Amino acid sequence: MTDRLGKILVESGKKYGNMVVMVADFSEKLGLKDFSIAYGERMFNFGLAETNMVSASVGFSVRGKMPVIVGLSNFLASRGLEQIRNGICVPNLNVKIIGANFGNSGYEDLEDLAILKNLPNMKVVHVKDENKLEKEIEKMLGEYGPTYLRIEG
Repeated sequence: MTDRLGKILVESGKKYGNMVVMVADFSEKLGLKDFSIAYGERMFNFGLAETNMVSASVGFSVRGKMPVIVGLSNFLASRGLEQIRNGICVPNLNVKIIGANFGNSGYEDLEDLAILKNLPNMKVVHVKDENKLEKEIEKMLGEYGPTYLRIEG
């Protein structure tokens, strides 16, 4: 599903000139190589620093950009929680978060959904079907406000 994600984000980049993609180190595993090639100046790799990446998304958002954060679901929800809640959700900023779950832990890893769905102003969508992915991303990008889209890797 991450390969499809990358292709959808490249197409979305054409439509949304203010969209920037932010990733926490796993850009190729998360299917973002094509976006990096097409829009290198609009892609930012923060390494293993989810907290800093989420904080930086606030700055992009208040300056008129639409940040799309892409990372591993459990790290985004746990390491970035305070910044997501206080920096993005409370002021209702237009930041989109895509969390990928690769199922490496041996159990379903649903903590991210439980945590993020309870934050103010946060919309949460869980996509398990590649056919619904494009529709949900387009909906997410077309609506204002913080949104968490969880995909199965």
